[in-house]
Amino acid sequence: MSVYKKINIGLLTLTVATTMGVYLFWSNKCFGSCSINLIDTWLFPVYFGGKYLTVILGILVVFSASIFKRWLQYILWWAVPLSLKLVYDISAHTGGIMSVSKADMAESLGQIFIIVTAIFIAAYYLIAWWKKRKGNPVAAS
Repeated sequence: MSVYKKINIGLLTLTVATTMGVYLFWSNKCFGSCSINLIDTWLFPVYFGGKYLTVILGILVVFSASIFKRWLQYILWWAVPLSLKLVYDISAHTGGIMSVSKADMAESLGQIFIIVTAIFIAAYYLIAWWKKRKGNPVAAS
């Protein structure tokens, strides 16, 4: 098992544990006793963002370690800091009908992140297929 596959499994385990821990804390321990500021500022964004990151890392476990390595190099390094910045910049005290909460933003960015990852995986295999086809003159005819 390669180092990148181990990193992928480790990140998946950490994400699942964090997401489930936040969910269990929010639904059991925090039910009725936590401030709305704690829930809206920390618990909801971590839970909703973690759900989508769990799906992405789970999908990447199925593929080869080279895809995960390139995903780390080309997507993760900018997507997570950008997502954290966008979620952090939203006020926890939204009051309008059309205003976006931190949880809504985390969920929307998670959906975008899944689409970007799916396009990345498809492009990876399409480029690999094209290079293989271009390098093999028998396959072209």
